Amino acid sequence: GRNDKINSAMFVGGPEALISTIWENYHIPLDHYVQVDFAQFKQLVDVVDGVKVYFDTPARDTNTGLAVEEPGCVTLTGDQALAYARSRYYQYYDERSDSWIYDETSDLGRISRQQDFIKRALSRAVDKGVRNPFTLNQLVNTGLDAVVLDDGFNAADLIALGTRFRAFDPNKLETYSLPVYLDSVGDASIVRLIESESEPILELFRGVGPADLQPAEVGVRVLNGTGRPSEGANTGDALAELGFDVAGVGDADPQDHTRTLVRFAPSHRSGAELLVRYLEAGADLVEDPEITDGLVEVVTGLDYT
Repeated sequence: GRNDKINSAMFVGGPEALISTIWENYHIPLDHYVQVDFAQFKQLVDVVDGVKVYFDTPARDTNTGLAVEEPGCVTLTGDQALAYARSRYYQYYDERSDSWIYDETSDLGRISRQQDFIKRALSRAVDKGVRNPFTLNQLVNTGLDAVVLDDGFNAADLIALGTRFRAFDPNKLETYSLPVYLDSVGDASIVRLIESESEPILELFRGVGPADLQPAEVGVRVLNGTGRPSEGANTGDALAELGFDVAGVGDADPQDHTRTLVRFAPSHRSGAELLVRYLEAGADLVEDPEITDGLVEVVTGLDYT
């Protein structure tokens, strides 16, 4: 019966109120949940004996207690991992100016660091032997002390999921951030959804993916990334014959690409995934928030056919 920050739903009515809020606002169904508090997060990190994170400079957050004094690969134990994951006032040391610089991305920067941390934690679990059914069983049962599951979810379900995704490469985990803009209500700083740009991402979580798109709905720019004669024009013609809306053809700079790339704004991932399905040799998907004209960009590589 009122509007508030979405995370306040958890405090008003627990997981059920949050699930209901997500459904009523975004029509995304949630079948199960895993709830992790701060103490449990630390415990999970310690279950895998810490998570390695690379810092190219010293880093700190005096609010959370993060303190990385030397650059390099650092194994974060529970306390420092939590300080890193919670950091909104992240600072890094700039050697040239001999000063600490604030990361101005605030909450959005924190989301990016959390997503990276999840991938690293999954990789750490793989290193600990999670692909082995016996080790998976041990890790899940140990980790269950550090989470709260809904009533319809149990250890056997988690082990079955772990077995199903045993060959999954954590580095291929796809993460998303919804496009937002800053606003305020009274004294509260908030972000609001850019609804038109968010829809393609929300559709993925509603179960609507690239299969529901048609090539004519995807605007494309083609760049010759190899310097081979007429490659850009020929590629553009071929994609146009398939039905894609080719809006431009040009040359990439530099022209030394070995692998074909498909670049896209965060809100146009579905179109990029659809296009890759039409490339015989495939392509690497590259999310690029600097693409603001709504086009999916193909940069041909030496592997392109």
